[in-house]
Amino acid sequence: MTARIASFLDKGGTGKTTSIAHLGVALTQHGHDVLLIDLAGKQGDLAKAFGVWGDVQDAIDADEAWPNISTVFDDAWSTIAEKLGDDAVHDLVYETGEDVDLIPAHPGLDTLDAELGNIDDASERYSRLEAFLDDYVEDLTYDVVLIDLPGMSNNVTYNGLWAARHVLAPVEMGPFEAEQAGALREDLEKIRSNFGIDVELVMVLPNKVDDRTKLSTSQSIAS
Repeated sequence: MTARIASFLDKGGTGKTTSIAHLGVALTQHGHDVLLIDLAGKQGDLAKAFGVWGDVQDAIDADEAWPNISTVFDDAWSTIAEKLGDDAVHDLVYETGEDVDLIPAHPGLDTLDAELGNIDDASERYSRLEAFLDDYVEDLTYDVVLIDLPGMSNNVTYNGLWAARHVLAPVEMGPFEAEQAGALREDLEKIRSNFGIDVELVMVLPNKVDDRTKLSTSQSIAS
């Protein structure tokens, strides 16, 4: 199966998008085919990082950004995909100059959390992204799918965690951030207990390390 990893911490500004972007490029440099998915909000930070935001914004302004990432969560997605055929996923993906493919964010993400909240069955509510990846992305050539999630716990976030099962958490070096990483482990344990989903924190990535401090040493990071 394609490896799936979601970048998440229940806090904004921790470097999730930057970390996912750099990890994606690093993996391509090691010979892997990588797809990035931006669920972190309509601002399109991943598209900006890879220099394709202008093209994405032009498509949005021209009302031509359809289907888009929010469309795959829709009840009618399977019907849409059947009509589009091979173009169902192709129309979502932007190529970048870094050999990484990207499904960018879209303004439709703004209302997606509330729309998912109207689904009564939790398994159905949280498994929409997983179904899209299983049914439409898994058969493509990607070795790795990296998902950038919002800096908050909501229905979109839970879809990303449910689909990826592996979580990367960028954190700054400090006691408060260590507590955040601990809280994330507890949250993931609740998901495992409540829904029987085997989701785990596989990497805590030190971020914004100041090499003028003792926290920058390998011993401090390891501790």
